[in-house]
Amino acid sequence: MKRGGKMVRTYGLYLVLILCISFFLPRFLPGSPLSVLDEATASQNMEAFPDTFREYYAPEKPEAVQFLLYLKHLLCGDLGYSLTGKRKVADMIGESLGYSLLLAGLAMTVSTCIGVWYGMRAGLKEGSSPVRLFPLILLQAVPVFLLAESLRLLFSYRLSWFPPRGAYSVGMYPSSEGFLLDVLYHMVLPLTVMILSEIPGIAVFTYNSTVRIKKQQFVRMAVYLNLTQNIIEKKYIFRNILPEILGKLSIQSISCVAGTMFVEAVFAYPGIGMLLRTATANRDYPLMQGILLTVCTLALVINAIFEFLIQQISRR
Repeated sequence: MKRGGKMVRTYGLYLVLILCISFFLPRFLPGSPLSVLDEATASQNMEAFPDTFREYYAPEKPEAVQFLLYLKHLLCGDLGYSLTGKRKVADMIGESLGYSLLLAGLAMTVSTCIGVWYGMRAGLKEGSSPVRLFPLILLQAVPVFLLAESLRLLFSYRLSWFPPRGAYSVGMYPSSEGFLLDVLYHMVLPLTVMILSEIPGIAVFTYNSTVRIKKQQFVRMAVYLNLTQNIIEKKYIFRNILPEILGKLSIQSISCVAGTMFVEAVFAYPGIGMLLRTATANRDYPLMQGILLTVCTLALVINAIFEFLIQQISRR
């Protein structure tokens, strides 16, 4: 109970810091968010939009009052209004978040299975050497955006095997026949990039943990007692490196979400990364603020889940 209470207090403090950063950071940037509204557009068809914007953000009021209003709106699930989309930020993020979570979730699942399996196999072999992991180390050194652009040039433009951009074909809708297959087809290249970028870190970490645990006295005693190799690997080695792997996956999952944003920008994939690119290019402060809050909160939730799992496993 004490650990649980401490964990709640810790993550509560983190959440408060995230809220403060998401609110004050755009206001520290030069210029006012209102100034980026195109006056010509506003004078033609958007007369009501600046009033809606001012009503939500109340720029004429003190920042302390603005912050309280901001918290009040957040409790209602309202993240404000986008300057470029002329829509609620929550709706725009909700439409993009699903693509990002699908891409990051599949990438982490596949890369974890492959990385843990390969790292353990390499670490369990007699006379295993880190040289075996050298190709993975080289792959890890390649920036994710460079890997994405290289695969796009090769498989999309040179070989024409996969589409170079988007999440589905033009003219396709969720109600269209074959929409799901079309989405999966467009996801092949971005997903491959994410998997290739995540496998090296997981595999190298698993290899090092396996080699270290394999040298422990209790594992040597299990070998001396002539226990089967299957029991030694599962109950003595894998069970002891599992908390370390979960700790690594906690960090790797957050970096995977961040890496997804770069991949989405390269492939024009309609996820959070592409939305952030649009918001940055148009100086859409409310949208940037909403994306920052969403991504940071998501990272906080991921970290909390893995920490809880590690605590539960460590108690057994």
